[in-house]
Amino acid sequence: MAENIPSEEDSTPHFGMIGREQELHTAVAALQRPPAVVLLEGEAGSGKTRLVQEVMRALNRTTQVQVLLGHCTPLREPLPYEPLVRGLRGVTRLLPQTTLLPPEAAVLSTFLPELDGHVADRAHRPHPDEPHRDLVAEAVRVVLEALKPAILIIEDVHWADEPTREALFLLASKPPAECGLVLTYREDDLDAGQPVLSSSYRLPVASGGAEIRLGPLSEPDITRLVAQELGPSGAEALAHELFKRSAGIPLVVEEDLITLIERRKVVGQAPDGAAVQVALREKGVPRALREAIFERMEPLSAAGLAVVEAAAVVEVASEQTLLTQVAGLSPADGTRGLIEALKAKVLCEASPARYGFRHVLARQAVYANMLGPVRDMLHGEAVRALEACDPPPLVQIAHHIWARGDTKNWPQAAEAAARQAVALGDDATASSLLHQILDQSGTDPAMRSEAALALAEIAHKATDYTRSVTILRRLLADPRLPELTRGRVRATLATLMVNQAGDISGYREMERAITELMPWPRCAVLSMVGMVLDEHTQTPDQITGWLDKADALLEGDDFPAGEAAVLSARLSVQAGLGDSAAWDAVAALPRGSADPEVHRQMLITLYNVGLSGIRSGLDERARGLIEECARLTEGGTNPSLESYARTQLLRLDWLGGHWAGVEGRFSELAFRYPGMAMIAPIQGLVCGTTAAARGEWSKALEWFEALVEGREGEVTGDLEGAAARASVQLASGDPARAWATVQPALELLRHSEAWARGCGLLPVAVRAAMACGDDADGARLVDEAIKAQQERTARGFLAPAADAEVSTACGHLLASSDPQAAAVHFGDAEQVWRKMGRPYPRAQVMEARARAVAEASPELAKEGLNAAADVFVQLGATYDAARCRRTAHGGPTGSVRSSVRGRRGYGGQLSPREIEVAQLLATGASNKEIAEVLFLSVRTVEHHVARALSKLGVTERSAVGGALQARSDG
Repeated sequence: MAENIPSEEDSTPHFGMIGREQELHTAVAALQRPPAVVLLEGEAGSGKTRLVQEVMRALNRTTQVQVLLGHCTPLREPLPYEPLVRGLRGVTRLLPQTTLLPPEAAVLSTFLPELDGHVADRAHRPHPDEPHRDLVAEAVRVVLEALKPAILIIEDVHWADEPTREALFLLASKPPAECGLVLTYREDDLDAGQPVLSSSYRLPVASGGAEIRLGPLSEPDITRLVAQELGPSGAEALAHELFKRSAGIPLVVEEDLITLIERRKVVGQAPDGAAVQVALREKGVPRALREAIFERMEPLSAAGLAVVEAAAVVEVASEQTLLTQVAGLSPADGTRGLIEALKAKVLCEASPARYGFRHVLARQAVYANMLGPVRDMLHGEAVRALEACDPPPLVQIAHHIWARGDTKNWPQAAEAAARQAVALGDDATASSLLHQILDQSGTDPAMRSEAALALAEIAHKATDYTRSVTILRRLLADPRLPELTRGRVRATLATLMVNQAGDISGYREMERAITELMPWPRCAVLSMVGMVLDEHTQTPDQITGWLDKADALLEGDDFPAGEAAVLSARLSVQAGLGDSAAWDAVAALPRGSADPEVHRQMLITLYNVGLSGIRSGLDERARGLIEECARLTEGGTNPSLESYARTQLLRLDWLGGHWAGVEGRFSELAFRYPGMAMIAPIQGLVCGTTAAARGEWSKALEWFEALVEGREGEVTGDLEGAAARASVQLASGDPARAWATVQPALELLRHSEAWARGCGLLPVAVRAAMACGDDADGARLVDEAIKAQQERTARGFLAPAADAEVSTACGHLLASSDPQAAAVHFGDAEQVWRKMGRPYPRAQVMEARARAVAEASPELAKEGLNAAADVFVQLGATYDAARCRRTAHGGPTGSVRSSVRGRRGYGGQLSPREIEVAQLLATGASNKEIAEVLFLSVRTVEHHVARALSKLGVTERSAVGGALQARSDG
C-alpha cells in the first residue's frame, strides 16, 4: 500500500534520477491517462524499483492515488496468487467503512478474509475454494475500481507462479477504470522464449500504457551522478572506473557511491578522486557488488554477521525468529544482530516484520563468500527451523535439503513439496520440482515414473500447447523412463497433438503408445479410444475396430475407467451419425463418480456429443450438454476442456444470430486461455464468414487461409474450411479456383462418410461445379448425398443441418433447368434452418429462392429478396444485404424491377440503408470501402454517414460501434 513506497525522508542516500529522465516521463504520462498498464523491464540492479518510487512521488504531487504493492519471490510456497494477495493485504483500511464491493470480489476472501464484511450479496455469489484465474482477475479489478484512483504495482513478475501470471494477463488486457497497473520484471530470468504475460498480449489500444526497458547507465550518466554526489573534481576519472566496475548497472554504481560517501563522513572531507580510483582497482573485482556489500558489513559484530549469513541462506524475506534460529543466536543476540544489519543497510525490512536483502545481487554476494561447511550447517539449521513451522513450508525445506547436498533425503522432500503444490493448484512450482527429480541420475525408478506421470498430467490439462509438448518430448527422450511410463506419457502427447493442435501425426504417436502399452491392457484401452478421431487415414469400419479391440481387452476385467472411455468413444461415434440413442445414453451417465477418470470421461462425452449435435443441427440439445461441460470444468479443474466448451458456446451464439462484437468476444476468449491452439480454427471460421458477409474479402481470406495452415486433424474442420474458402472464391468471381478448392475436401468427405454433418461443403461444391459447367459432377454429388440421406432416414437418424444442405444443393442443381422445383427445395431448406434457429443460412436460401422465382414472379421475388435483406441487416451481413436490395431494385446483379412506391420516412430511426452504413462504419471501413460493398457512390455514402452519425448522436466514426450496441441493448 502507500506506506510501502519510501518517503522523501528515507534515510538511504537518495541519489538523483540520472539517466532515467525519459523513462520517468513516459511512465508518469502513461499513468496519468488511466486505465493504464506499464510494463517495466530491466536486468537485476537496473533501477526498476527506484523508478517506480519516483513515478509514484511524481504522481502524488498532482493527485492523491492509492498505491498497492505486491512482489513475487523466487522461492515461494505453493500459494497461487500470493503476489496479488500481498498487494491487496490491508486494503480494507483504505476503503470507507460503508463500502460494499460487488459480489465478484467474494472470491478474494479465500485469501483475504478481511474482505468478507465489504462484499455485497455474498450469499448469492458462492466462490470456489480454488478460484480460477479469470475470477481472481475480475475480483482484483472490482477492488481496485472501488479504490480509484489506484495503482497496483507487482514487482519481479519473472518469478510469478502460473496462476498469478495468467490473472495478471487478464487484468492487463482489461485494466480497471481510473486505475493503473505497473509490472516489473527481468527478461533474462524468464524461461527461454517465454513472454512475461503471453505471446498474444498487447497493450490495450483504448487505454494508456507503456513498455519501458531500463538499459545500463552510460559513462556520461555516471559522471553526472559522481559530480552531483562527490563534486566535480576528478568526477570523470572516477566515473570511468565505476563504469568499468559496474557495466552501467545502477545498483552497483550506487552501492560504490554509498561506500565512498560513508568514507567521506569518516575522514571529514571529500575523497581524492585519483586515490579512490587506485583503491577500487586494487580490489580486483570490477563490476561486482561484493566489495560494496562487504565494506558495509565490516563494522558488524559476530551477531550481525551471523544474521546476515542466515538471511543469505534462508533466501526469502523472513521473520526475525527464523533468522535468529538459523543463525544459532539467542533472542537477544538475534535482535541486536538484526538491528546492526538494518542500520548498516545490509538488510532491509522487505515487508512488515520480514527482513531480507535489498537486492538479490547483495544476497548472492554474501552467499558466495561463505565457506562451504558454514553454508551446509546453516542450510541444516534452516531445515530444522522450517520443519517446526505449522504448516511446514515444504518447498523451502526441499530447497535447503538440496542445497546442503543431502541427495538421499531430497527426492522424498521434493516429491512431498510437488504434491502439495499440485494440491494447491500451483502447477509451475510442481513442474520445477518434478523436473529436478527427473534430472537426478540416482532417483528411484518408481519415483521417477511418478514424477513423469505427474508432469504429463499437468501438461495435459494446461492450455499452453507449445510448453506442454516440450515437456512431454523431454520426458520421452529420457532413456531411464520405464516402458509403462513411456507409453502413458506418449499417449498424453498424442492426445495433445490431436486435440489442441490438430496435428494428425499425433495418431502415429498414439499407435506407438498402444504398442508400448499392450502388456498393460488397461492402459492400452485408454489409448485405443483416442484412435476414434483419426478419420483422415482410417475408414469408419477401422475406427469401430479399435473400439471392438478395446472391448475385447476389457472382457472379464472390472475396470470402470476403461469402460467409461470406450462408452464415451462409442457415444461420440453414434452422435456423429445422428443416432438419437446417444443422447439418451448421455442423459443417463452418472455425473458424480468418485473415480476421477470415470468423471473425466463423462466430461469428454458431454463435450463430444454436444459438438456432434452442433454439426448435426441439434443446436438446443447441443447447448445443454456443452453448457454443462463448461460448468463442471470451470474453476481450473480442467482448463483445456473448459476452453473447448467456451469456444463452442460462442460458436453457438454466432450460429443463433448473435454476430455483434463476435471478433472481440473471440479475442477475449483467446486472452482468457492463452496458448490454446484449438480456439484459432473456430475463430477463423466464424470471423472469416462474418467478414465475407460484410464484403471484406481480403480479411475473410486471411482468416480462411489461416485454417489451411492450422489444424488438419479434425475432418469436419477441414470440410468447413474448404467450404468457407470456396464460397469467397465464388463470390469474388473465381469458380475454377473454388472447384479446385473443394476437390480434396470432397474426397475426404467420401472417405470419412461424413454426410451427416452440416459442414457447408455440399451446396458450395454444387455451385462451383455448375459455375464451371460441370453439371454432371454436380448431379453425381447430389445423388451421393441423397443416397446417404435416405440411408440415414431409414435408420431413424437425425441430421437436420445435413438435410437442409441436401435441399439447398438440389435447389442449386435445378436453378437453371427447373426454377420452380429449385424454389421448392430452397423453401424446404429455409423451413429447416428456421426451425433450427440459424438465421444466416436461412437468409441465404431465402435469397436463392427469390432468385429462382424472379422470372416467373417478379413481385414475389422482390418480396423475398427484401425479406432476406432484412435478416442480413439484423445480423450485420451488410454486403449480403446490399446485394439482395440491389437485385430487388433491378441492379446489374439482378433482374427484379423496383415498384414505383414512395420512400418510407424513418424520422429519428436509422433506415435500413443507414443501418448497413453504420455497421460498416463500426468495422472501421472507409467511405470508399462502404461504397464498394453497398454498390453506391462515395457521395451517396457520405450523405448516409452524416445522417447515421446524427441519428446515433455521435460525432466520431469510432463511436458508432458503441452507439449501435447501446441501441441494441436498449
